[in-house]
Amino acid sequence: MTRFMLLLLSVLMLLASCNGDPKKMAASRRRQPKELKKPPLEATFRDRSKLFGPLKGRVRALMSPFDVAGVSLKRSKIGVLYLKGEQALNSLKLMEFAMVTKSKGCTVDWILHVWDNDRYFRGELMWGCHILRVGKVNYLLSGSPQKVVSTMITKSRLHPNYFISVLKVPVVHRPDMVTETIKNFVEEIVPHEYGPERFPNFTVATQHTMSLPSNFSLLDERVKALRKILKQRLNAFSVNVKKRGRGTVFKVMEPHSLKEKFTRELFAEWGLTVLCTLGTNTDKMFWLGNWPRLGVVKINIPTHYPMVVVKKNDTTGPSLFARISGLDLNPPVEFFSY
Repeated sequence: MTRFMLLLLSVLMLLASCNGDPKKMAASRRRQPKELKKPPLEATFRDRSKLFGPLKGRVRALMSPFDVAGVSLKRSKIGVLYLKGEQALNSLKLMEFAMVTKSKGCTVDWILHVWDNDRYFRGELMWGCHILRVGKVNYLLSGSPQKVVSTMITKSRLHPNYFISVLKVPVVHRPDMVTETIKNFVEEIVPHEYGPERFPNFTVATQHTMSLPSNFSLLDERVKALRKILKQRLNAFSVNVKKRGRGTVFKVMEPHSLKEKFTRELFAEWGLTVLCTLGTNTDKMFWLGNWPRLGVVKINIPTHYPMVVVKKNDTTGPSLFARISGLDLNPPVEFFSY
């Protein structure tokens, strides 16, 4: 009995020492939820980069390998992911959260083709560094843009829903004429600027060497000066070849770097490509490329140019191969893989 009384007394003293209402004590232990401040809706849209601008009408997106021509030599058809309508629009809208980056990127692995009613965009995807180049702007893919692009690549590789083929078109046939002829029995024709692939062309190159500066803080300025000399030399040739080749030369490409080496001295080799009309022979191109401190390093006279098409999934009726073979064109249009 004495032990029971002592135990009861101890419990009463403990409760008195707490000096608090049990209900209030329980309430104080409850976690109060934090108020989440949602950003205004206009701020969410303001963060978008507007990669492709306002997409309207019949929106389509195609994810394909970069080297389609090389792959087509091994296979008659190449699996791709081709999206249309709301599915394409939703994926492209998520990509607009990609941020502009100053990174130069890395090797291009995939090509993203985008269409709406009357516009076409071509994006170069460098998946190794998660960068998408549209026009001359690079965008860093992270978060939602990275996830949607990763899903598109995976589906294109493992679960393609369409297939593309590469047509072998003789250079005498205009691309717009061939497009008009085949548009009714293909799903899509991938636009392309047919320059060196179709027209006879030659490339000229020039070299220049400069010594290393004694003060290495001036190295960047010395390299800029070296490149400026080569660009001015090639631009002068461009003006001259357009005058001498009037009626033969219809386009001169921009100067570009062929080789640069900065070790014991600064060395650079730059060149540009000149496109000529169909039928121009090698003698005429060598004559056009004759210019002081320049030399012709490459001549190319193609016989066919590639045209990439997305095949329809329709299993009824003649195949694409049968339709292409039946075209009334001379010389005939063929496939690069057959």
